[in-house]
Amino acid sequence: MCFVDLDCFKSVNDNAGHAAGDAVLGCLARAMRLFLRDGDIVGRLGGDEFGVLLRHCPLEVAVQLADGLRELVPRIRQRWGRQTLTVRASIGVLSIDGTVADPGDALRKADIACYVAKSGGRNAVHVYSGETWSHVRENRRWRDPPDAEP
Repeated sequence: MCFVDLDCFKSVNDNAGHAAGDAVLGCLARAMRLFLRDGDIVGRLGGDEFGVLLRHCPLEVAVQLADGLRELVPRIRQRWGRQTLTVRASIGVLSIDGTVADPGDALRKADIACYVAKSGGRNAVHVYSGETWSHVRENRRWRDPPDAEP
């Protein structure tokens, strides 16, 4: 599973307006769908965040696909009036295995991995692990610090 968060998307809405932001989101969603394999699922989670479910996908391939998405996103250019709008993406990757309790747990862990990708300078891919969670807890930058490990 991948959690994709668009970097600097707020500036698109602030500088070009929400209609322009919606156009960028639509363009990116179509491009991501074309990039992914048959059977993979991409959906907007809200705001500037997308979830990607990579079906029957080994972790190594998932990381390659996530990095490909990361490279694809800034190449998507949306014309809006005289402006050309682009964004970048930070992506968290989670291997859904026996340690994932339920879909909400999977989404939360992928979001945590994405947070680490963003906190490391953005436009990056990070794979969730127990160390990821420790890093977030130690740095206390998680937007809603949980009391226990997810």
